[in-house]
Amino acid sequence: MATYQELANISNDASWSGLVDKVKVAVTVKAAAVIDSTTPPATLLDWAKGAIISPGTTALTLVYYIVAKNQAQDIATILAAGDAAIQTNVDAAVDALYGS
Repeated sequence: MATYQELANISNDASWSGLVDKVKVAVTVKAAAVIDSTTPPATLLDWAKGAIISPGTTALTLVYYIVAKNQAQDIATILAAGDAAIQTNVDAAVDALYGS
């Protein structure tokens, strides 16, 4: 389990940018799915449009939510998360924050 101090310093780790890049890709995948869905809620559609326009900013917003939700893991595990785990976490974060 990561300590709060470790979580506070996670962005200083050399692997941080790789995690953010994976979240950025997962954000665009989720946003495209929302935009292409038949009747997304207005708040979710607004989020998706913004995410497509600025995936980097959106990723930085969500990455800390994802880190917090995975605090039971150690830092190395969080930073080394694979594509499927990242996508699952981004999907859950977006649904929790913006509706599904």
